[in-house]
Amino acid sequence: MSAPVAAPNSDTGNERNGRDEQQGTSFDQLQDVHFVEEKTNEALLVVKGNQDVLDSLRQHYQDSFDMLRYDDDLDVSQFQAIPRFRDRVERVQKELVMQQHRLETLLKMIADRRSLLQSTVQHRSTLMNYMLAEKAQESTDNMAKMTHEMQNIAQSTKTETVSMRIVTFVTLVYLPGTFISVSVLMVSIG
Repeated sequence: MSAPVAAPNSDTGNERNGRDEQQGTSFDQLQDVHFVEEKTNEALLVVKGNQDVLDSLRQHYQDSFDMLRYDDDLDVSQFQAIPRFRDRVERVQKELVMQQHRLETLLKMIADRRSLLQSTVQHRSTLMNYMLAEKAQESTDNMAKMTHEMQNIAQSTKTETVSMRIVTFVTLVYLPGTFISVSVLMVSIG
């Protein structure tokens, strides 16, 4: 399996990179656990197959022994070799049963580890979603603030536009009168 998950990176500049590395590490570990589980299942299948082969072999030699027991032409040394062989096969079968139990225990441990890693990945995903939601809320708040500022600017512009219209109106009303007064004054002086 791969190395344990690194401690969170406390450096604020590298905080995101640290989280990405941890997320990747958990995912890599999850893949490793899956690979080990596959290989363990394959080994368990091989052990069970070997047990079946040995059981068939033991049964075949037991049947042969039972048939040859009544044969007078059989040498005693050959006759005694069959039970020794059967005993060896039984010892190997017991060892395979023990290996099978070990593999089954290992599979349970792997399943627990996979479950833990899946929970870790899911938890990190939830945290990332929470952080994204916070960022989205922050962005929404900034947009609301900008909208309020734009409304204030629009209101200020509207007020200034009204003031300019009043100045323009006053200018248009008094400018011809001023022009006529100055013209009449110039003619009277001149």
